[in-house]
Amino acid sequence: PEWSGISSSSSSTEIPRFLSPHNNNNFQTCQNECYHNFHYEQPTELPSTIHQSFSSAFHALNDAGLFLYDVVQPGGKRLSKTFVTRTLIGAPGSTYRYLGLRLFSHPWCDVDERGDGFCSSAPVGGGGSTSSRLVTCLGYSPSCAKALIDLGTINQLLIHRTNNVLTQKVAPTLPNGLTGSADYSLTLINRMEPTSMKRDLKMENVHGGLGKTSVSWHKDSGLQDFSSIAVYHTLEGCATTNNNNY
Repeated sequence: PEWSGISSSSSSTEIPRFLSPHNNNNFQTCQNECYHNFHYEQPTELPSTIHQSFSSAFHALNDAGLFLYDVVQPGGKRLSKTFVTRTLIGAPGSTYRYLGLRLFSHPWCDVDERGDGFCSSAPVGGGGSTSSRLVTCLGYSPSCAKALIDLGTINQLLIHRTNNVLTQKVAPTLPNGLTGSADYSLTLINRMEPTSMKRDLKMENVHGGLGKTSVSWHKDSGLQDFSSIAVYHTLEGCATTNNNNY
């Protein structure tokens, strides 16, 4: 449904193009009316160890050269390079197909001699990681292997938190109960350079002309029907004055 804030706004009250959690009432009313199954958590609601662990893992993966540009085929026509570098991490053997390209994941849990994964039950707090000895045997450096395992631990936390939200907030609103899965099997990490270093923005004219973007709005046909999606977003090295570092 259309958000009531659009029709009720006057010429003297300008609705911002983007609504963030810092827009307070506008953000909350729009979420309640149009995106009632969307759940946002402030960074302070997550354990601090999660932010520390992700930052350390992100830089280790970057130092190991795991973030790369991909060549995709939007609309099945011309080939083009992605505007951001990316890496895929997940359950051993998992793949992800996107715009004609199939990506193979780096393992986020330890593996046996055959390469099959045996992900142990990681602590939900995300404060530690399991052994990465056999992942190192696959050719990853010790720091990169530890980063992969740490991201698997963070994934377990996201699964746990998502299931809590589904049970406590979403299920009561569904007459037939929950459907779909929150058992995340992989994650795609995008790395975007600031525009001061690399002009990697393109015009996005869909959905009301949102201006320039790096990752366009798109539909992911590879997802299970009614499955949940978890997104962790962070900015580093940016001098922000409007508290939009979320």
